[in-house]
Amino acid sequence: MPLKEILPEILDYFCFLARETRYTPDILLEHFEALLQLIVDGIRSGSIPLDEALHVVDRIDFYLRRARIPPFIRREMVSRLRREVETPLKELETEKVFKKLESAITLGGGDKILFFLGAGASRPPPSNIPTINELLQELWRTAGRIHPNPLEKLQRWCEETNIKNIEELLTAITISDLIIRNPKVLHLLVSVLYSDSEKLREIPLREIDAILRHEDTVKMFFSLLAGMMLKAEPNAVHRSIAEYAKEKIGVVNIITTNYDCCMEIALKELDVPYHHVLNMPSDALKRLALVKMHGSVNWFYCDGCERVYFSPIVRESDNNEVPYPIVGMCRYCNRPITQFIIPPIAYKFLTHPPIIQVWEYGRALLERSKIMVIIGYSFSAADDYIVKMIKKAIREHPNKYVIVINKSPQDITRCKNMITYVESFDVENNFFPLYGDAAELVPKLVELLHKILS
Repeated sequence: MPLKEILPEILDYFCFLARETRYTPDILLEHFEALLQLIVDGIRSGSIPLDEALHVVDRIDFYLRRARIPPFIRREMVSRLRREVETPLKELETEKVFKKLESAITLGGGDKILFFLGAGASRPPPSNIPTINELLQELWRTAGRIHPNPLEKLQRWCEETNIKNIEELLTAITISDLIIRNPKVLHLLVSVLYSDSEKLREIPLREIDAILRHEDTVKMFFSLLAGMMLKAEPNAVHRSIAEYAKEKIGVVNIITTNYDCCMEIALKELDVPYHHVLNMPSDALKRLALVKMHGSVNWFYCDGCERVYFSPIVRESDNNEVPYPIVGMCRYCNRPITQFIIPPIAYKFLTHPPIIQVWEYGRALLERSKIMVIIGYSFSAADDYIVKMIKKAIREHPNKYVIVINKSPQDITRCKNMITYVESFDVENNFFPLYGDAAELVPKLVELLHKILS
């Protein structure tokens, strides 16, 4: 008898065991293991349809809630059940998407391929760089190893106010600094927000000092962040893209929101010629464009003359006796220069005006590319300007292929919802979601692109 037909009876028997009080948790766990293995084998063999498998998971979850077992054991059982079932489901879905890609994608003469790297692209080892959602906790851990802890008060304040997102924290710091330096803006803001604004005309000096001290906090944060990123090595995502780019000079370009230099290192190791927007060489057309939308750990900026400096990339294997600069002096105007790193805040243009030139080039690449491969990008509110660029590029050229690789199904859903209502874009045939580990999926995708576009 086919497994699909007997599964309901097996499930009913398990639910009966879960309801009966005379069966011990050990007996229930033993039957749970057998049922779990049966379901997974059935999914992999194709004898249990995907929708039926998900229905089984929901029923088991329901009856386990009524079973006479400790809650923590039940939660672990349900968690494992979903994890074990989702794995083959994910594998099957990935296979379907790759088959669809193989039959759908074409590239004409002059068409471009764009790899768009978000924080998730640099998360896999050996890069091991935290994503935006992980940065704040990593900051607290790193600062905690310094004595005295320079961020102790800030950490306590964030915990008291339940701030867990570094975008919210740094946006508040930046806006506060802007307001303090522009009294008219402060007075206008106060009059809009508060009815009795006369009582709030002046901020006590103690509060002004507290806000200005946050600048040092931001500098400390990026100093710690730079130290962590300078040690990062390229992972399978960077290396596979670099290998493909070497074969497709003039076709492949890269946009990244990451500060690290993993992509540059991977390109240099293979002697792939590339350029940044702010140091455009005369032979730029013969080079890959590497557009860093939020700056880079090895870029430096002078607020006086608005010049941008590019420092050599330092690797862990290089001479560790030479200190890496965090600040310096501009050779043209003698003003201090600081790292050209745009904080993950909602008002990035306030801190580094030259970044607008980078954004414009990135926008042009998005529009010119026939294939967009978006890797590990969260589509967060703080990057609203990038989301709008992507939507505009798809709206103006709706025949694009959009491939999204992400570990988070929520981020993939957010992207799909974003472009679903873009006029003339065929979501069913031109949108390809790949849910899983970028370090595994990107090399596989690159291999497929090489096969079908060679």
